Amino acid sequence: MFQFLCMFFPPLIAVALRSYLKKKEKSIVGTLFEYCIWTLLINCIVIIVLCLFYDYGFIDIGALSFSGFFSLKYISLSLLLAIIMALLSCNISVGIKVSHIYNQHIELSKKKKIKNIVRNIISSIMLFLSFIFLLSTEWMKNNFGLVTLEKILFQMKLSIKGANESFVYSFILQCIVFSILLVVLFVFVVNFHWKKEVLLKLSIFSKKLALRVSPFKLIKRFIVSFTAIILLVSIVFFAVKIDIINYCFYAYEDSSFIAENFVDTKTAKINFPENKRNLIYIYMESIENTYMSEEFGGAQPENLMPELTRLSNENISFSNTSKLGGALQAPGTGWTVAAMVSNTCGIPLKIPIEGNSYGKYSEFLPGAYSLGDILKEQGYNQTLLVGSDAEFGGRKDFFEQHGNYRVLDYYSAIDDGIIPSDYKVWWGFEDQILYKYAKKEIIKLAKQDKPFNFTMLTVDTHHIGGYVCNLYRNDFDKQYANVIACASRQISEFIEWIKTQDFYKNTTIVITGDHLSMDPEFFNDLDENYTRTVYNAFINSAVNSEYIKNRDFATFDMFPTALASIGIIIENNRLGLGTNLFSGEPTLMERYGVDEVFNELNKNSNFYNNKFIFDK
Repeated sequence: MFQFLCMFFPPLIAVALRSYLKKKEKSIVGTLFEYCIWTLLINCIVIIVLCLFYDYGFIDIGALSFSGFFSLKYISLSLLLAIIMALLSCNISVGIKVSHIYNQHIELSKKKKIKNIVRNIISSIMLFLSFIFLLSTEWMKNNFGLVTLEKILFQMKLSIKGANESFVYSFILQCIVFSILLVVLFVFVVNFHWKKEVLLKLSIFSKKLALRVSPFKLIKRFIVSFTAIILLVSIVFFAVKIDIINYCFYAYEDSSFIAENFVDTKTAKINFPENKRNLIYIYMESIENTYMSEEFGGAQPENLMPELTRLSNENISFSNTSKLGGALQAPGTGWTVAAMVSNTCGIPLKIPIEGNSYGKYSEFLPGAYSLGDILKEQGYNQTLLVGSDAEFGGRKDFFEQHGNYRVLDYYSAIDDGIIPSDYKVWWGFEDQILYKYAKKEIIKLAKQDKPFNFTMLTVDTHHIGGYVCNLYRNDFDKQYANVIACASRQISEFIEWIKTQDFYKNTTIVITGDHLSMDPEFFNDLDENYTRTVYNAFINSAVNSEYIKNRDFATFDMFPTALASIGIIIENNRLGLGTNLFSGEPTLMERYGVDEVFNELNKNSNFYNNKFIFDK
């Protein structure tokens, strides 16, 4: 009832006020039509204001029950807007000592009418593009934190199939629909018969000044130029926010860094132990060491993931500090599939400036040689398990083409009876179900007479805010903090289960975050001097190391390090761009410096394009 009052009462006030001021009688049909127009217009403007200035989104507003402070804001804005618009549309004088109002109606010629229509169409298109640039920039910032052009270009080259539907709907509603509404509102305001001209008489220090003001007439005359300027500003804003200038600067400068430092895995000497070990490789979505308390090397007053902290302390965890830490996020490794490429191939995922497809003949990095390729040659059974559509981001293509993995995802979970056919939450299904599915598949693999590589990716800690499952506990003020804590408890239980299995004694477990979290709001209060790093832990490794602290390394160093953890001996301890961290050999970042490595990896590499993407 109160929702009805908030949305439909203020337009009634506007219609009644207009009727009183204009003193014109209208038919019931005409009054109803006017009421519908004002209802649509007022509510659209109020929703836009709430979205822009009060941190609500279209989805948020649609889900609210119009109670409490939100309702007060909504009806207050609606009433204020209704009164102002009613007064303005009735030519009530507004200003300082308004003495004359000119509201002459001039009949336009056919030629001028066509000119006005064309002008409105052109300006509407430019304005729509302007709003798309502005709102998309803000949407990406709110949903993905720091977004680079490289990541956008990569996703544009692939299908969005498998993306979380809430993100797709959010973009459509908050960017596309919002832009259309703003354009309609702008065109309405500019073309409505407002006061065409107001004569203001001002008295300043006994001086009398007369000023003719005609804002809408002026805007209408120069509307194309006006919207062109807005479009230019919005493009510049978009370019600055996603750092297009630096990307273009680097993209057209060829670097020889990768060519000079790359060790070809296909030709490197790799020796397997006689008794081949199993590998369980767990990518934890957006898990970083920042979530630990300051005592252990994190940045939180309270430890959000004590179980993961314990796993790091009790096992091998490579760190960039003297406390717990991890890998630095190098360019081309900052989203899930890029992180997987980095961890398994020892190279970043770079996007060529030219070319319409990623790779040759729909292949994903056809020139790369990965951990999956190596283990496949050694007779390993390999499985990838994700709780979403594996096709999103090209993950299915990558793992099937590099190691012939059996790929299990949301759809296979339905086929295998893990979830009902109509079940879908978050990106597909939550981690609670993922771990049950994983246990079932690992037992299957362990019963076979071949070593296995089981790789999985969790999803609950994906931005924004994470997924609240029925294991969730409200221990902290923020939802995301509680989701992280829940994820830590679940992975600990899963590891404890693995330790009770017969195959464990011959199995190494690698836990790593895929990349740094993209949840922008969670890190607002972070000390600017703190370095965020990706989590890692090696459990039941075949080798040990004294070189685990104060290391500068990236996720591509995990490639030879993971192989070494299952007892593989690598000549010179380097593969791809990665260094075996167990060995103590200096990484590229330790040899050249972090800034130098980052700068070179940001640049274009013809060697990379030709070798890995186009397989020349």
